[in-house]
Amino acid sequence: MNEINNIIKIIEASDNILITAHENPDCDALGSTLALGLGLKSIGKNVDLYNNNSTPEHLKFLPEWKNVISDIDKLKDSYDCVFLLDSADDMRPGLKFHEYMKKADYKEKIVIDHHNTNSDDHELVWVDVKAASTGVMIYKILKTMDIEISKNISTLIYSTIVGDTGSFRYSNTSSESLKIASELVDYGAEPEFISQAIYENEPLKKINLIARALNTLEIDESKKIASVYIDNEMFAQTGTSREDTEGIINLPRKINGVSVAILLRQENNSNEPLPRWKISLRSKFDVDVSAIAQKYGGGGHVKASGLSMEGELTNVKSDLLASIKEVI
Repeated sequence: MNEINNIIKIIEASDNILITAHENPDCDALGSTLALGLGLKSIGKNVDLYNNNSTPEHLKFLPEWKNVISDIDKLKDSYDCVFLLDSADDMRPGLKFHEYMKKADYKEKIVIDHHNTNSDDHELVWVDVKAASTGVMIYKILKTMDIEISKNISTLIYSTIVGDTGSFRYSNTSSESLKIASELVDYGAEPEFISQAIYENEPLKKINLIARALNTLEIDESKKIASVYIDNEMFAQTGTSREDTEGIINLPRKINGVSVAILLRQENNSNEPLPRWKISLRSKFDVDVSAIAQKYGGGGHVKASGLSMEGELTNVKSDLLASIKEVI
């Protein structure tokens, strides 16, 4: 409660507030941003919401998504308080935001996160690795402040829980998250609508991309590591973009006996000397993929982490597989 109380004191002393989360936002990052923004606006605060990326199509069911600014030049030169949500530091919202923070005039910076790879070199950090989502932590702040939990806020926070727990299937599902989810339904969140929006609303082009990705499926000799990749040619063939890769990592993870699933997604243009890969790791059982990600400068959760690597696909996969085998 000390962290919550300290955060509330700063909120009460602040008039102009900026809220952001990591770039390429998922349901938790964007839902947390919007929920905190709506809550603080309801008590008269001037709030700007920022994300380096435009809202992905699959997250446009989230209430008030149009209020998120994606143009860094539209931010003010100064704020009383800056919130970094679902982020370890001000690099996670992107290089543009990192550069902006170097020159911005702000009184307080607050980090709210539930990843175990966070650092403590900020003005105020609240990290709760037991929280099912950052949205759960936002809910606790709003409730402590006696801010009304509207239907929109309940929809946003419920969506962060469903997204980060895999619809209550992952190990971060707890009695607390289930209790809060129940309360949010009482406040107006609609489980059927939210689940359909997250899991049953894929465009045909994404299905075509999934088919191509599954054609790259490889399972190592131990049958414990499964990998797929998506390169620029696949994006071109299907007319898809990087946001359409959301959730594909969970397909190799579903294979019986697989401990670690890997998705490699090409990030750069084909005319650059070496491919750059955004790599997602998911695990089952007791494998800590955050330790693997940290080895390469990445991070995340014990069972869901990410990193970036540069090099030819064969070399990158070989290096990564060797590191994973050391862990499992």
